[in-house]
Amino acid sequence: MTVGPPPHFDRSIKHWLANPTHSSPLVDHLPLAPGIPTPRDVLGDHVGAPRILTHYDKPLACDRALEKATPRVKVETIGRSDEGRELVVVMWISSEANSRRSRRIAPT
Repeated sequence: MTVGPPPHFDRSIKHWLANPTHSSPLVDHLPLAPGIPTPRDVLGDHVGAPRILTHYDKPLACDRALEKATPRVKVETIGRSDEGRELVVVMWISSEANSRRSRRIAPT
């Protein structure tokens, strides 16, 4: 696994910000792995890009794309909002072994 943000993301962040210290240091720790889509792969833009509002269904599409790409992400619908929007829980599982036993270790 390659660790670090995609190069185009790093360049974009620097371009968007007047002061680079306004960015979270956590951005430097985003993992990249072959076959795992980034939000930009699904949305067409980076999350947080200036002047781009992301409709509620777009992050759900990112979650579903991750779920399809790896057994370590599970998306479960837990209900609907008052506006009829799907409410989900996204579980990020620490390892493939834990993924296989996720029902057994889930809090009740």
